[in-house]
Amino acid sequence: MKPIATLLAVLVATAAIQAQNTIQKSLVPDKNESEVPALEGGKKQSTNEQTLLTFTPQAVTLKGFSKKTGDLRESFSVTNNTHYHISRIKIKIQYTDMHGVVLDEKTRLVDVDIKPGATGKAYIPSFDRQKMYYYYLTPQRNTIAAIPFKVAWSLLRYDIVIE
Repeated sequence: MKPIATLLAVLVATAAIQAQNTIQKSLVPDKNESEVPALEGGKKQSTNEQTLLTFTPQAVTLKGFSKKTGDLRESFSVTNNTHYHISRIKIKIQYTDMHGVVLDEKTRLVDVDIKPGATGKAYIPSFDRQKMYYYYLTPQRNTIAAIPFKVAWSLLRYDIVIE
């Protein structure tokens, strides 16, 4: 009976590792993780008897940032360049004034529902609670008292949907 219980424990642990690697993956490689070639045509590739997915920051594109002076939320477009349905992204956004001075920095988890190859709109709460800043490329009507800002962002993680 002991060998069967041990085998069952190994199978459960392997399934948990596979689920973690497939559902939610950080873009920062684990020190113990070997490099695996990217998936081609949505096919799984296997290494060491575990199915792994290779994730890159280029798999998801962020563009079209927008925030007007009076807005309490910011918006941007998210393009899914993978062969998988994604459900959440984690991004780091740095807000700077027009001279490069950092105003704020936020890390946000953003729920999305984007099919492979599609683009969707995402919304996040604004760093600007006083309604005095606007994104410098967003058209404004009255910017006399408003302060323009720029953003720099990086993709930290994205989650795929297991269907």
